[in-house]
Amino acid sequence: MANREIGNTGWRWVGNVNWSFIDKVNTGSDLDPEKVRDAFSLINIQAGIERADGRYEIMLTGRNVTDKRVNMLVFDSVFQSGSWHTFINPPRVIGLSVRANLL
Repeated sequence: MANREIGNTGWRWVGNVNWSFIDKVNTGSDLDPEKVRDAFSLINIQAGIERADGRYEIMLTGRNVTDKRVNMLVFDSVFQSGSWHTFINPPRVIGLSVRANLL
């Protein structure tokens, strides 16, 4: 995580970016070649400000910021031969957190 002082305010900017690469994989338990998922990447970001003494923090967080959607698991439908069901990864998530350490 990177940080930089904001003048003589007692606050500092903080930020973090992480990238993960998930390789090509077969998402089916039966190893059906049609259930192979291509490789993909995900990007997560955090940015905010915090007190230099660590007592307060305000952070904006983004997970899967490019909103990449992929099949995580593919399985055959029970009642419709030749069709599939799938679970996909979580969509883009943006959040704000405020932390106060009063002790």
